[in-house]
Amino acid sequence: HGFGGDNHPSDQKRSRRIRYQERLIHQAATSQGRPDLVLIERPLTIIKSAKVFDRYELCQRLYGDFDWQEIPVLYVHNTTAKKWISGRGDAQKPQIVAAVQSWYPDNRIANDDEADALGIATIGAFHVGDPVPFLVKDRHHIGLEKALALKFVSKTGQSAGHSMSFTFEAKYPGRC
Repeated sequence: HGFGGDNHPSDQKRSRRIRYQERLIHQAATSQGRPDLVLIERPLTIIKSAKVFDRYELCQRLYGDFDWQEIPVLYVHNTTAKKWISGRGDAQKPQIVAAVQSWYPDNRIANDDEADALGIATIGAFHVGDPVPFLVKDRHHIGLEKALALKFVSKTGQSAGHSMSFTFEAKYPGRC
């Protein structure tokens, strides 16, 4: 992407990398039309490093971009995603890859980042009522009594009519 290989990039280089990533993600998310819901894996904030701050900045920018367009956006904690995908909140990366690969056997999942992204996209699809490629289990309904009911309100303060539920943990931030 033209931004790698520098262990101490300047603020300008970091800012440009974040804008570039933001643009690519936004284009991918909207390439097939307006999404019903955007899920963002919450960035870790317990680790203090420039890379983590950059990830957090990217997530905040994406949240703002989609919110500005009145597209519902929710953060999901990484242990929530792990539990939903694999049945274990402490699942390791290979377990997540294997679970997601089993849902989409005709697609090659190249790495754990792709598995995370596809797994979280599947969570979003499930919660807006789209079909999912597996038998729904109790864990996919875990915590619905604590579900966040999202009533999206437009910038003008008028209800945009979008209403949905999503189970998530806000106790600790995750990663993007």
